[in-house]
This record gives sequence, C-alpha cells and structure tokens, in this order.
Amino acid sequence: MEKNENDTISEEYIPYTRPLLFALLLTVEIPSILCTLLILLYFAFHWRLVILKQLQNHVILLLTIVSFLYLILDIPFSMNAFHTGYDLIRTLTFCLWWYWIDYTLLVVSLYLAAIASLQRHILIFHSHWFRLRRLRWMLHYVPLIFALLYPALFYLICIYFYPCEIILNETSAYCMSPCYLKDSILYNIDWILHTFIPVFVIGLANLMLVIRVIRSMKNARQQQRNTWKKQRKLTISLLVVSLLYFLLWFPSTIVGLVNTYIYPSLLDDLPDLYNVYNLYYFVGPLQPFMCFFALPELIKNLQRIIRLRRRVAPVMPFTMHNTRP
Repeated sequence: MEKNENDTISEEYIPYTRPLLFALLLTVEIPSILCTLLILLYFAFHWRLVILKQLQNHVILLLTIVSFLYLILDIPFSMNAFHTGYDLIRTLTFCLWWYWIDYTLLVVSLYLAAIASLQRHILIFHSHWFRLRRLRWMLHYVPLIFALLYPALFYLICIYFYPCEIILNETSAYCMSPCYLKDSILYNIDWILHTFIPVFVIGLANLMLVIRVIRSMKNARQQQRNTWKKQRKLTISLLVVSLLYFLLWFPSTIVGLVNTYIYPSLLDDLPDLYNVYNLYYFVGPLQPFMCFFALPELIKNLQRIIRLRRRVAPVMPFTMHNTRP
C-alpha cells in the first residue's frame, strides 16, 4: 500500500506539501459528495433500467459506494492531518481501524477497476456469454464479490491478528503503523498483489481493448458500422472509469517498483518524487465525476430537465391600467 510509503517521508519534507494537499482535497470534497449523491439517487430511481438490465453499471455503482465511504470515513481524517500537522485521534483502536478502512477501500476500488477492465472485453466482444446464468455468475458476479470481500478479510487478518506488540509512541503526532508492515516478505506480497498487479491489469487490459476496438471497426462491414458506433460509445464510457486509476496509481507504482527492487536510494536522491504518492488521495474524491461521465443516460436526463426548465420559465403577466389625468 502507498500510505506506509508516505510514513517514511521526513518531517522536513512533509510541511511543504501538506497545505497544498489540504487545499486541493477541500476543493473537491464537497462537489464530490454532491456528485456521489446524485449518482446514487439516479440508481435508486432507475434501478430496474440501469442495474437489472445493464451489467456494466454494476461496477460503477460499487465504485460510487466505495468512493462515498472513502469520502466520509477516511479522507476527512487525512485532511485534518494535512491541516493541523497531526492526527486528531491516536488511540490504538482508532489507528488500527483507520489503517484497515483505508487499505481496504483503496484495494477494493483497485480490484473493481481491474475486474471491470477485464469484463468489458466480454461485454463488448462476447456479450452473449452473459445470457447463460452459470457464466454470468462465474465471469461477472463472483469476481465482484471477491473484490469486495477479499481485501477486507486480508487486512483484517494482517492488521488485527499479526503476532506482535504495538508500542504506543506518545511523542509521535501520527498514528502508529501496523506491525505487519515491518515484515519485508509480507509487505512485498501486499504491494505486489494489491498495487502492482491491479494497476498492471488496468493498464494492459484497457490498452488491448482500444486496439481490439480499432481493429474491429476497421474490419467491420458497412452494415455493421452502426453497431460498432454503439460499441464505441460503450467503450469510451467504460474507459473513463479506468483512466483515473491508471493516471493516479501508475506513477507511484513505477516509483515504488524502482525504489524497492532496482534503485533503493531513488527517493533519497530525488525527494520530490515523494509527491507521486500523494496522487492516490485523489482517486476517491475524483471517482464520482468519472462515474458520472460513464453514465450517458444520467447526463441525458439532466440535460432534458435543464431544457424543460428553460421552456417553462415563469412569465410575468403584463396588464395595462387606465390612468386619468
């Protein structure tokens, strides 16, 4: 995970980035919550159309819920630390819970984005597979359930049941790290399984999808062009969601890979590279906007409402009064 990398940043370096991070997160926090509520209301009022009949919207709904939990349960405490320079609560119970919810939500969102990147190949090129109930469960529902449950269980065991004794440091301004992070083997397994692999899958799967769509459109006959235009719209809407994860996670993943396995003194020689680890803070706040643009039906409904309100604009009655000199 990336949060433990941030814990290694020197105290001399953190203060320079902390006010900027607080200002940026504060700027997107409220609009992000409003956008999340808008999407959830849309799903609630149109669940038969957009949930039961459109499988591609399942992962968008789950990502929206995960982002909402991140916005209300996790990011406010990080913002407070950026603003004040210390964690508001530093008890053992809270710190372990915070690490668990933070790591769980981040990995769940990464896994959901990676699974969506793979599933959209089936949705676009082999959608008939999902007509069979068994394949629909194996290829669609089971991976999504795994993405929700596995990270929570993994970090529950590692954070709460790893055999060690956590010693509270009363002089520290921040929460103490979980003990398992000191185990180099377990730490590397955690990083490879829960950061490197999903980021790599997201990047590769979406690159292959773009190549397949372009080739298929070139080889399609004239009568198939209209069908591929619809598929192109579906492809673009689905790519929007994964693009955010790739752009914000890829830099820190590459830096972590090089610093851990190739050039161990990279961050010591180039301390400004620590900034790339702050990018993942914005995945949750920006995710609702990506989900919004991945829902063309919602955009059309909003445009329709705006047009109707403009047409039914109130008209002030004009009356003439006779006046006598």
